[in-house]
Amino acid sequence: MKKIVIFFAILVIWLISWFMANRINVSVIVPVYNAEEYLDECLASLEKQTLKNIEFIVIDDGSVDSSYKIMEKFAENDDRFRIFRQENQGVGKTRNRGIKIAKGKYIGFVDSDDFVSRNYFEKLYKKAMKYDADVSIATHFIRFSEEQKQYNYSLTQSFIENEVLENIDFLIGNLGQQWDKIYKKSFIEKYGIKCYGKNLWFEDEWFSSLVALYAKKIAITDENMYFYRYNKNGITQNFIVEYDLFWSGLELYKELLNIIEQTPLNEENKKKILKQVYVKIDWYINFYWIFGEKTEELKRLSS
Repeated sequence: MKKIVIFFAILVIWLISWFMANRINVSVIVPVYNAEEYLDECLASLEKQTLKNIEFIVIDDGSVDSSYKIMEKFAENDDRFRIFRQENQGVGKTRNRGIKIAKGKYIGFVDSDDFVSRNYFEKLYKKAMKYDADVSIATHFIRFSEEQKQYNYSLTQSFIENEVLENIDFLIGNLGQQWDKIYKKSFIEKYGIKCYGKNLWFEDEWFSSLVALYAKKIAITDENMYFYRYNKNGITQNFIVEYDLFWSGLELYKELLNIIEQTPLNEENKKKILKQVYVKIDWYINFYWIFGEKTEELKRLSS
């Protein structure tokens, strides 16, 4: 009997050790489309991450350049890289595929032409775990221009003086990119949060707005750790020729407003987030009015 007890005790200890050694703390999702110019630098920055038990889900979304060969090079030398290939579906559907197959407690995103500091995900993860946060956000990032000049950007609200927030004001005031945060996977799954499935301008704001809508606790790291590269060929830089895309994007905002209206929030929070989305819609319309094709319908919206 004593031997059986000892055997099971050893087995339990072994199973716990095995689980701790094999659990994934953060899954990093990298959608790739014709990114050969900068992809090596991006993946090299992930390879150097100091966080233990991390995986990199790199998905080639129908590239016609050498992007997949670059991905293969990293996967051959580092089993933390999980690489996939698919026909072109767009960044939203590609990120959703990554979310579905991610094994991590938290999920993060990196764009394929950007790179991160070596302790980026360790810093975000430790802060998230310290407060059991739904979202952990880096409040600074560095932007590269076409000439490779660096510009520092910061979320300058008084919120960043705190390490953790338990209200939605901070996220509401900073709707936008997905890549400056990590998200608890169970939180994403609980509320069914997904990326928008169509290629649209500012589709990140769909995901970020839903996160802001449901997040209860936000951890903050006040450091420069993400390096964002301006891409003149990116979707947000080509307003003039994408008239249909503009109207599809407007539908995104309308859908978002409907979701917010139907979500059982307290009235104060609902007013705050609705106001911010309406501000975004107004900016979106007026920006296109400046750069896009002029129509009577657009004139009515922008007046």
